[in-house]
Amino acid sequence: MQRPRSSIDAPDGTQGLQRLATQGCWKAVLERTKGYKVASEDDRLTLAAWHLFALAKLRMYREAESAFNGLGDLDAPHYVKQSPEGPVSRVPFVLLSLKAQLPLLMNRPKEGVQALHDLLHYCQSKAGLQPTSFDSAAAEQGASDHVESPATALWSRRQEAVVGVLVNHHLRCREHVVAMKWLAWLLRRRRKDARLVSQMGYIQLMVGDTAAAALSFRQVAALLADNSAQPDQAQRHLMRRNQGLLKFVEQDYKGALQEFEAILKESPGDAVACNNAAICQLYACNLKGGLQQLEHSLAGHPETLLRETVLLNLTSMYNLSSSAASTEAKKKLGAWAASFASDDVNLACIQAS
Repeated sequence: MQRPRSSIDAPDGTQGLQRLATQGCWKAVLERTKGYKVASEDDRLTLAAWHLFALAKLRMYREAESAFNGLGDLDAPHYVKQSPEGPVSRVPFVLLSLKAQLPLLMNRPKEGVQALHDLLHYCQSKAGLQPTSFDSAAAEQGASDHVESPATALWSRRQEAVVGVLVNHHLRCREHVVAMKWLAWLLRRRRKDARLVSQMGYIQLMVGDTAAAALSFRQVAALLADNSAQPDQAQRHLMRRNQGLLKFVEQDYKGALQEFEAILKESPGDAVACNNAAICQLYACNLKGGLQQLEHSLAGHPETLLRETVLLNLTSMYNLSSSAASTEAKKKLGAWAASFASDDVNLACIQAS
């Protein structure tokens, strides 16, 4: 059944925008928020945030940059309101975060990294923290357990979110050492976060340090075992994903496939496990099995699997196929995906020619 992508049943206001966003109807979000014509300055900024986020999801980066220019200086006095605690910015944090990330999306990495560092320092000043540097003693601040006020805790979480963006950026640029240093900074603050420890293990696999990755994955298992309750499904899947990736790097493709298939048995719509299972079959010289894996899973769970990474891998497998029908298969895939995919999925990754 085709996923609903209609704005007809979405109510007005923020609730309707949230529903449209959940459905991936970013074009409808864009249309509903055009102009920001509301009386309240706070409401105008909220609609601007939705509008700009929709532009970014639709990869309309130049339009987003123009819209930001139209908002002017986000530190201007008319964007500040008085509260019992003193002056407070009206600007939603998501706007500040998106503005900092926009240069990265427009392939201006130096400008984007500087903007993220500036935003990081802004968060720290709001939280009353010292400037963060992953290679200084200041990076240890917040690592120890201490009581934070609600406002400090909020800005501290925002600070960590900005660091997470920096980690992902450096990974995309294959700057693994820098990414690992920022991730280590996060881990000093959140030592018991199994997902962060797992991410460190993934980067260690990328740089070829299998022994360090295995140690990180054992640490994840120990962290989850410390819980009094049995690991839930998400935790079990995390441990299996870790072991599957480790076995894959060790060229145990059959063992890795078993780990990912165990995840899919419980969660057949798990996009990461599906992608990894197909790649395992490809490396095990079973191209046909990899194609069937992706095709069957996509047909059964388009709501979770229609992602660019999955489509790109399936297209690449079609390209590797010697079958004369591969071009036709890609055309059919493109037509089918167009009827199911959310507005922000870039269907150009399907090479139909």
